[in-house]
Amino acid sequence: DADWMGAHLERSHRELREAGLEVSSIKTGWCAMDNATMNGLRKLGIRAELSGMPGQSYHPAPDHDGYYFGSYDWSRTGQEMYRPSPADYQAAAEEGGMWEIPISAGRSGWLSRAESMALALRRRQWPQRPGGSRPVSFKLTFHPRLFRALWQGFAAGLESLERPYFHAYFHPDELLPDLPAPTRWIYSADNARRNLEFLLERLERAGYRSNFLTAEDLSRRLSP
Repeated sequence: DADWMGAHLERSHRELREAGLEVSSIKTGWCAMDNATMNGLRKLGIRAELSGMPGQSYHPAPDHDGYYFGSYDWSRTGQEMYRPSPADYQAAAEEGGMWEIPISAGRSGWLSRAESMALALRRRQWPQRPGGSRPVSFKLTFHPRLFRALWQGFAAGLESLERPYFHAYFHPDELLPDLPAPTRWIYSADNARRNLEFLLERLERAGYRSNFLTAEDLSRRLSP
Protein backbone atom coordinates (compact mmCIF):
# COMPACT_ATOMS: atom_id res chain seq x y z
CA ASP A 1 0.00 0.00 0.00
CA ALA A 2 2.01 2.97 -1.29
CA ASP A 3 -0.24 5.57 0.36
CA TRP A 4 0.04 3.86 3.77
CA MET A 5 3.81 3.57 3.45
CA GLY A 6 4.17 7.19 2.34
CA ALA A 7 2.05 8.51 5.19
CA HIS A 8 4.07 6.60 7.79
CA LEU A 9 7.39 7.70 6.31
CA GLU A 10 6.30 11.33 6.46
CA ARG A 11 4.96 10.95 10.00
CA SER A 12 8.14 9.25 11.25
CA HIS A 13 10.35 11.86 9.61
CA ARG A 14 8.27 14.72 11.05
CA GLU A 15 8.29 13.29 14.57
CA LEU A 16 12.04 12.73 14.50
CA ARG A 17 12.59 16.34 13.40
CA GLU A 18 10.28 17.53 16.18
CA ALA A 19 12.47 15.56 18.61
CA GLY A 20 15.53 17.43 17.32
CA LEU A 21 16.89 14.66 15.08
CA GLU A 22 17.82 15.42 11.48
CA VAL A 23 17.64 12.22 9.43
CA SER A 24 19.90 12.18 6.37
CA SER A 25 20.31 8.43 5.74
CA ILE A 26 18.27 5.25 6.11
CA LYS A 27 18.43 1.47 5.82
CA THR A 28 15.03 -0.16 5.50
CA GLY A 29 13.88 -3.18 7.48
CA TRP A 30 14.83 -6.44 5.75
CA CYS A 31 16.22 -4.25 2.93
CA ALA A 32 12.76 -3.93 1.38
CA MET A 33 12.39 -1.30 -1.36
CA ASP A 34 10.18 -0.20 -4.24
CA ASN A 35 9.89 2.89 -6.41
CA ALA A 36 7.25 4.57 -4.25
CA THR A 37 9.35 4.17 -1.08
CA MET A 38 12.56 5.38 -2.75
CA ASN A 39 10.80 8.42 -4.19
CA GLY A 40 9.19 9.14 -0.84
CA LEU A 41 12.59 9.11 0.87
CA ARG A 42 13.96 11.43 -1.83
CA LYS A 43 11.06 13.82 -1.25
CA LEU A 44 11.87 13.91 2.48
CA GLY A 45 15.43 15.02 1.73
CA ILE A 46 17.20 11.76 2.55
CA ARG A 47 20.70 11.93 1.06
CA ALA A 48 21.84 8.31 1.38
CA GLU A 49 19.91 5.02 1.22
CA LEU A 50 21.79 1.94 2.48
CA SER A 51 19.59 -1.09 1.77
CA GLY A 52 20.85 -2.27 -1.62
CA MET A 53 21.96 -5.92 -1.76
CA PRO A 54 23.77 -6.43 -5.09
CA GLY A 55 22.36 -9.24 -7.18
CA GLN A 56 20.12 -10.53 -4.40
CA SER A 57 16.38 -11.14 -4.11
CA TYR A 58 14.09 -13.13 -1.85
CA HIS A 59 10.45 -13.94 -2.55
CA PRO A 60 9.23 -16.38 0.10
CA ALA A 61 6.12 -18.46 0.05
CA PRO A 62 3.57 -17.57 2.75
CA ASP A 63 4.69 -18.58 6.23
CA HIS A 64 2.60 -20.75 8.56
CA ASP A 65 0.39 -17.72 9.36
CA GLY A 66 -0.11 -16.81 5.71
CA TYR A 67 2.15 -13.74 5.70
CA TYR A 68 4.66 -12.83 2.97
CA PHE A 69 7.27 -11.38 5.30
CA GLY A 70 10.79 -10.56 4.15
CA SER A 71 10.38 -10.10 0.40
CA TYR A 72 12.96 -7.94 -1.36
CA ASP A 73 14.40 -7.52 -4.86
CA TRP A 74 17.83 -6.05 -5.59
CA SER A 75 18.57 -8.57 -8.34
CA ARG A 76 19.52 -5.91 -10.93
CA THR A 77 21.60 -3.79 -8.55
CA GLY A 78 25.37 -3.77 -8.88
CA GLN A 79 28.06 -2.97 -6.33
CA GLU A 80 28.66 0.59 -7.59
CA MET A 81 27.15 3.54 -5.70
CA TYR A 82 24.49 5.29 -7.79
CA ARG A 83 21.69 7.85 -7.81
CA PRO A 84 18.44 5.86 -8.14
CA SER A 85 16.12 6.66 -11.04
CA PRO A 86 12.63 7.83 -10.00
CA ALA A 87 11.25 5.26 -12.46
CA ASP A 88 13.42 2.34 -11.30
CA TYR A 89 15.09 2.22 -7.89
CA GLN A 90 17.58 -0.39 -9.15
CA ALA A 91 18.77 1.76 -12.08
CA ALA A 92 20.99 4.83 -12.03
CA ALA A 93 19.64 8.28 -12.91
CA GLU A 94 21.68 10.68 -14.99
CA GLU A 95 22.04 13.25 -12.22
CA GLY A 96 20.60 14.69 -9.02
CA GLY A 97 18.79 13.09 -6.13
CA MET A 98 19.85 10.87 -3.28
CA TRP A 99 22.57 8.20 -3.32
CA GLU A 100 22.09 4.45 -3.06
CA ILE A 101 25.10 2.88 -1.32
CA PRO A 102 24.73 -0.90 -1.69
CA ILE A 103 25.98 -3.25 1.01
CA SER A 104 29.21 -4.94 -0.04
CA ALA A 105 28.67 -8.52 -1.19
CA GLY A 106 30.86 -11.51 -1.97
CA ARG A 107 30.22 -14.96 -3.37
CA SER A 108 30.47 -18.31 -1.63
CA GLY A 109 28.60 -21.39 -2.82
CA TRP A 110 28.35 -23.16 0.53
CA LEU A 111 27.49 -19.93 2.39
CA SER A 112 24.76 -19.15 -0.14
CA ARG A 113 23.23 -22.59 0.49
CA ALA A 114 23.52 -22.19 4.26
CA GLU A 115 21.84 -18.77 4.16
CA SER A 116 18.98 -20.05 2.01
CA MET A 117 18.42 -22.96 4.39
CA ALA A 118 18.44 -20.67 7.43
CA LEU A 119 15.87 -18.35 5.85
CA ALA A 120 13.61 -21.25 4.91
CA LEU A 121 13.77 -22.84 8.37
CA ARG A 122 13.09 -19.47 9.98
CA ARG A 123 9.85 -19.36 7.94
CA ARG A 124 9.10 -23.02 8.86
CA GLN A 125 9.40 -24.02 5.20
CA TRP A 126 11.20 -26.92 3.56
CA PRO A 127 14.52 -25.54 2.30
CA GLN A 128 15.14 -25.56 -1.44
CA ARG A 129 18.73 -26.18 -2.51
CA PRO A 130 19.87 -23.24 -4.69
CA GLY A 131 21.98 -23.91 -7.75
CA GLY A 132 25.54 -22.55 -7.77
CA SER A 133 26.75 -19.56 -5.81
CA ARG A 134 25.09 -16.19 -5.48
CA PRO A 135 26.03 -12.92 -3.77
CA VAL A 136 25.80 -12.73 0.03
CA SER A 137 26.02 -9.36 1.83
CA PHE A 138 28.66 -8.80 4.49
CA LYS A 139 27.72 -8.66 8.15
CA LEU A 140 30.52 -7.36 10.33
CA THR A 141 29.59 -9.82 13.09
CA PHE A 142 29.91 -12.93 10.88
CA HIS A 143 32.23 -15.66 12.10
CA PRO A 144 35.65 -14.80 10.59
CA ARG A 145 35.61 -17.95 8.45
CA LEU A 146 32.38 -16.79 6.82
CA PHE A 147 33.62 -13.22 6.47
CA ARG A 148 36.89 -14.30 4.83
CA ALA A 149 35.12 -16.70 2.48
CA LEU A 150 33.04 -13.78 1.17
CA TRP A 151 36.06 -11.48 1.01
CA GLN A 152 37.72 -13.63 -1.64
CA GLY A 153 34.93 -12.88 -4.10
CA PHE A 154 34.50 -9.23 -3.16
CA ALA A 155 38.19 -8.30 -3.28
CA ALA A 156 38.49 -9.49 -6.88
CA GLY A 157 36.09 -6.75 -8.03
CA LEU A 158 37.16 -3.94 -5.71
CA GLU A 159 39.56 -2.32 -8.19
CA SER A 160 36.84 -2.12 -10.84
CA LEU A 161 34.67 0.19 -8.72
CA GLU A 162 34.69 3.83 -9.75
CA ARG A 163 34.66 4.76 -6.04
CA PRO A 164 36.11 1.81 -4.06
CA TYR A 165 34.35 1.38 -0.71
CA PHE A 166 33.31 -1.28 1.78
CA HIS A 167 29.89 -1.26 3.45
CA ALA A 168 28.89 -3.91 6.00
CA TYR A 169 26.11 -4.00 8.58
CA PHE A 170 25.04 -5.87 11.71
CA HIS A 171 22.17 -6.04 14.18
CA PRO A 172 22.92 -4.47 17.59
CA ASP A 173 21.77 -7.55 19.50
CA GLU A 174 24.56 -9.55 17.80
CA LEU A 175 27.05 -7.62 19.96
CA LEU A 176 25.49 -8.72 23.26
CA PRO A 177 27.34 -11.17 25.51
CA ASP A 178 25.89 -14.61 26.31
CA LEU A 179 23.94 -14.98 23.08
CA PRO A 180 21.99 -18.24 22.83
CA ALA A 181 23.09 -21.08 20.59
CA PRO A 182 23.24 -21.26 17.61
CA THR A 183 23.39 -17.45 17.28
CA ARG A 184 26.65 -17.18 19.23
CA TRP A 185 28.30 -19.68 16.87
CA ILE A 186 27.85 -17.25 13.96
CA TYR A 187 27.65 -13.71 15.41
CA SER A 188 29.56 -11.89 18.16
CA ALA A 189 31.27 -8.63 19.10
CA ASP A 190 34.63 -10.41 19.04
CA ASN A 191 33.93 -11.50 15.47
CA ALA A 192 33.38 -7.84 14.54
CA ARG A 193 36.74 -6.88 16.06
CA ARG A 194 38.59 -9.68 14.28
CA ASN A 195 36.88 -8.93 10.96
CA LEU A 196 37.79 -5.24 11.19
CA GLU A 197 41.41 -6.14 11.86
CA PHE A 198 41.38 -8.50 8.87
CA LEU A 199 39.69 -5.92 6.64
CA LEU A 200 42.12 -3.12 7.48
CA GLU A 201 45.12 -5.40 6.99
CA ARG A 202 43.90 -6.62 3.59
CA LEU A 203 43.07 -3.10 2.38
CA GLU A 204 46.48 -1.82 3.44
CA ARG A 205 48.15 -4.76 1.69
CA ALA A 206 46.22 -3.88 -1.49
CA GLY A 207 47.41 -0.26 -1.30
CA TYR A 208 44.21 1.39 -0.06
CA ARG A 209 44.09 4.11 2.59
CA SER A 210 41.12 3.39 4.86
CA ASN A 211 38.76 6.02 6.28
CA PHE A 212 35.75 5.34 8.50
CA LEU A 213 32.73 7.40 7.43
CA THR A 214 29.14 7.68 8.54
CA ALA A 215 26.50 7.54 5.81
CA GLU A 216 25.94 11.28 6.24
CA ASP A 217 29.67 12.02 5.82
CA LEU A 218 29.83 9.91 2.69
CA SER A 219 26.70 11.43 1.15
CA ARG A 220 28.12 14.93 1.70
CA ARG A 221 31.35 13.94 -0.04
CA LEU A 222 29.47 12.44 -2.97
CA SER A 223 26.97 15.26 -3.45
CA PRO A 224 28.08 18.25 -5.53
